[in-house]
Amino acid sequence: MNALNKVIPIPVIAAILVSLLLSMNYISNSALSQGISTSTPNLPTNTSSDFIYFLIFIIIVAVVWELTHRSRKRKVFPQSVKQKTLEKQRHKCANCKRLLNVVDYHHKNGKRSDNKESNCVALCPNCHADTTRR
Repeated sequence: MNALNKVIPIPVIAAILVSLLLSMNYISNSALSQGISTSTPNLPTNTSSDFIYFLIFIIIVAVVWELTHRSRKRKVFPQSVKQKTLEKQRHKCANCKRLLNVVDYHHKNGKRSDNKESNCVALCPNCHADTTRR
Protein backbone atom coordinates (compact mmCIF):
# COMPACT_ATOMS: atom_id res chain seq x y z
CA MET A 1 0.00 0.00 0.00
CA ASN A 2 2.94 2.34 0.69
CA ALA A 3 4.26 2.07 -2.88
CA LEU A 4 0.75 2.61 -4.25
CA ASN A 5 0.32 5.69 -2.05
CA LYS A 6 3.36 7.28 -3.71
CA VAL A 7 1.61 7.02 -7.09
CA ILE A 8 -2.03 7.60 -6.12
CA PRO A 9 -2.96 9.34 -2.85
CA ILE A 10 -5.22 7.65 -0.30
CA PRO A 11 -8.33 9.84 -0.94
CA VAL A 12 -8.28 8.87 -4.62
CA ILE A 13 -7.93 5.19 -3.71
CA ALA A 14 -10.83 5.47 -1.24
CA ALA A 15 -13.04 7.17 -3.84
CA ILE A 16 -12.23 4.45 -6.36
CA LEU A 17 -13.07 1.67 -3.92
CA VAL A 18 -16.37 3.28 -2.88
CA SER A 19 -17.39 3.83 -6.51
CA LEU A 20 -16.48 0.22 -7.30
CA LEU A 21 -18.60 -1.09 -4.46
CA LEU A 22 -21.49 1.16 -5.45
CA SER A 23 -21.31 0.12 -9.10
CA MET A 24 -21.26 -3.56 -8.17
CA ASN A 25 -24.26 -3.13 -5.80
CA TYR A 26 -22.36 -4.24 -2.71
CA ILE A 27 -23.36 -1.01 -0.97
CA SER A 28 -26.76 0.50 -1.54
CA ASN A 29 -27.03 4.28 -1.79
CA SER A 30 -29.35 4.40 1.24
CA ALA A 31 -26.93 2.33 3.33
CA LEU A 32 -24.11 4.68 2.41
CA SER A 33 -26.09 7.73 3.52
CA GLN A 34 -27.17 6.07 6.81
CA GLY A 35 -23.75 4.76 7.74
CA ILE A 36 -22.17 1.34 7.62
CA SER A 37 -24.67 -1.48 7.37
CA THR A 38 -24.17 -4.86 8.99
CA SER A 39 -26.51 -6.65 6.59
CA THR A 40 -25.21 -9.07 4.02
CA PRO A 41 -24.19 -7.47 0.73
CA ASN A 42 -26.34 -7.70 -2.35
CA LEU A 43 -24.87 -9.99 -4.92
CA PRO A 44 -23.94 -8.31 -8.19
CA THR A 45 -26.03 -9.19 -11.17
CA ASN A 46 -23.42 -8.77 -13.92
CA THR A 47 -19.90 -8.77 -12.50
CA SER A 48 -18.06 -9.04 -15.82
CA SER A 49 -19.47 -5.80 -17.24
CA ASP A 50 -19.10 -4.07 -13.85
CA PHE A 51 -15.48 -5.15 -13.72
CA ILE A 52 -14.85 -3.78 -17.22
CA TYR A 53 -16.45 -0.46 -16.25
CA PHE A 54 -14.33 -0.41 -13.12
CA LEU A 55 -11.13 -1.00 -15.10
CA ILE A 56 -12.03 1.77 -17.53
CA PHE A 57 -12.72 4.08 -14.60
CA ILE A 58 -9.36 3.22 -12.99
CA ILE A 59 -7.51 3.87 -16.24
CA ILE A 60 -9.23 7.24 -16.69
CA VAL A 61 -8.45 8.27 -13.10
CA ALA A 62 -4.82 7.20 -13.45
CA VAL A 63 -4.36 9.09 -16.73
CA VAL A 64 -6.00 12.25 -15.39
CA TRP A 65 -3.93 12.05 -12.21
CA GLU A 66 -0.70 11.61 -14.17
CA LEU A 67 -1.48 14.48 -16.52
CA THR A 68 -2.43 16.92 -13.76
CA HIS A 69 0.31 16.08 -11.26
CA ARG A 70 3.41 15.94 -13.39
CA SER A 71 6.47 17.83 -12.34
CA ARG A 72 6.78 20.49 -15.00
CA LYS A 73 10.03 21.96 -13.72
CA ARG A 74 13.07 20.86 -15.65
CA LYS A 75 16.13 20.01 -13.59
CA VAL A 76 19.17 22.05 -14.49
CA PHE A 77 22.81 21.82 -13.57
CA PRO A 78 23.77 23.71 -10.40
CA GLN A 79 25.70 26.95 -10.96
CA SER A 80 28.86 25.46 -9.41
CA VAL A 81 28.82 22.55 -11.89
CA LYS A 82 28.31 24.94 -14.80
CA GLN A 83 31.21 27.13 -13.67
CA LYS A 84 33.59 24.19 -13.17
CA THR A 85 32.66 22.78 -16.58
CA LEU A 86 33.35 26.11 -18.30
CA GLU A 87 36.70 26.46 -16.53
CA LYS A 88 37.67 22.88 -17.39
CA GLN A 89 36.85 23.49 -21.06
CA ARG A 90 38.51 26.94 -21.02
CA HIS A 91 35.23 28.57 -22.14
CA LYS A 92 35.28 26.62 -25.41
CA CYS A 93 32.71 24.31 -26.98
CA ALA A 94 33.49 20.65 -26.30
CA ASN A 95 32.74 19.72 -29.95
CA CYS A 96 33.91 22.51 -32.23
CA LYS A 97 36.37 24.17 -29.76
CA ARG A 98 35.08 27.68 -30.56
CA LEU A 99 34.95 30.33 -27.85
CA LEU A 100 31.54 30.26 -26.17
CA ASN A 101 29.47 33.44 -26.23
CA VAL A 102 26.21 31.60 -25.59
CA VAL A 103 26.45 28.38 -23.58
CA ASP A 104 24.17 25.34 -23.69
CA TYR A 105 24.81 22.64 -21.09
CA HIS A 106 24.29 19.07 -22.18
CA HIS A 107 23.84 15.86 -20.18
CA LYS A 108 26.34 13.39 -21.64
CA ASN A 109 24.37 10.29 -20.70
CA GLY A 110 20.99 11.83 -21.63
CA LYS A 111 19.57 11.52 -18.11
CA ARG A 112 18.28 14.96 -17.14
CA SER A 113 18.19 14.06 -13.46
CA ASP A 114 21.93 13.21 -13.42
CA ASN A 115 23.43 16.62 -12.66
CA LYS A 116 26.91 15.48 -11.67
CA GLU A 117 29.91 17.40 -12.95
CA SER A 118 31.11 14.31 -14.84
CA ASN A 119 27.85 14.32 -16.83
CA CYS A 120 27.98 18.00 -17.81
CA VAL A 121 29.45 19.37 -21.02
CA ALA A 122 29.30 22.94 -22.34
CA LEU A 123 28.37 23.29 -26.00
CA CYS A 124 27.62 26.10 -28.43
CA PRO A 125 23.95 26.20 -29.53
CA ASN A 126 24.75 24.68 -32.95
CA CYS A 127 26.65 21.71 -31.52
CA HIS A 128 24.02 21.25 -28.82
CA ALA A 129 21.26 21.12 -31.45
CA ASP A 130 23.26 18.57 -33.47
CA THR A 131 23.98 16.46 -30.36
CA THR A 132 20.39 16.36 -29.15
CA ARG A 133 19.02 15.38 -32.60
CA ARG A 134 21.13 12.22 -32.73
